Amino acid sequence: MTEQNKTFEFDENVASQLSRLFQTEPLRKLRHDYFAFFNVQPEDNVLDVGCGTGANALALAEFLHDRCRITGIDSSEPMLAIARHQLRNSTYEDRITYDSGDAHRLPYKNSTFDSAMMIQVLEYSKEPIALLRETMRVLKPGGKLFVADTDWDTIVWNSSFKERTRRIVLLWSDHEADGWQGRKIREYLIRSEFDQIRGELFHMSETSFAEDTYAFQLTNLISDYLIRSEKMSAAEIQEWVEDLGAKNALDHFYFSLNRYAFVARVPMHSGLKPG
Repeated sequence: MTEQNKTFEFDENVASQLSRLFQTEPLRKLRHDYFAFFNVQPEDNVLDVGCGTGANALALAEFLHDRCRITGIDSSEPMLAIARHQLRNSTYEDRITYDSGDAHRLPYKNSTFDSAMMIQVLEYSKEPIALLRETMRVLKPGGKLFVADTDWDTIVWNSSFKERTRRIVLLWSDHEADGWQGRKIREYLIRSEFDQIRGELFHMSETSFAEDTYAFQLTNLISDYLIRSEKMSAAEIQEWVEDLGAKNALDHFYFSLNRYAFVARVPMHSGLKPG
């Protein structure tokens, strides 16, 4: 993720948790839907801003049947270690490369890429306009940007503990620079002077709390963060998670959240210089 003004540490523990989360079936399906909306052209040179464990880069290469070139950049070495390991075990080593660096100061020349994607990244930046304009700088005139983020205040669990769940939602939403980035993407794209902005809502929901679900893996990530950051006690979290498990045993479990995605283009007259 981005180096600047981090509020959430992407260490080895979190990188491992996120890697498991990214392999869940709802995210596999979501990535397919994302890329259909993104509509990258075959043979495009694509930048993956905040590439993390490389799940999106690998999925895009698969979606386009290996007909693109992808450069991923991230500031977290634990995340990149997973990305590089997974790339070695794939058939896309000649199509994907990963660089270490800060997305606010991209180490690429102006007008290098045809397209860029920024998935679950903007929310971790305290300077989102600067991040978007830096991405615009390395895109060609007319180049396409895909941005997607969760609005964490939309997360829903069917829990017996209403007030505790509300507190968990708030504390998790505020774990990053801005848990409302999902609803702000359009504003930020306009302020960053992108053109042809189109948005789409992607809804995720699950009725199972099994270990291979997105709901389970995300709940585990959130629970661990709240305990490690001492925002809530382990006893409070354990009781809350056990209740979710009890709901699941009775087939009463429900989880959902909203993600917001936008596609925009760099104006043909764009002449941004390195900042």
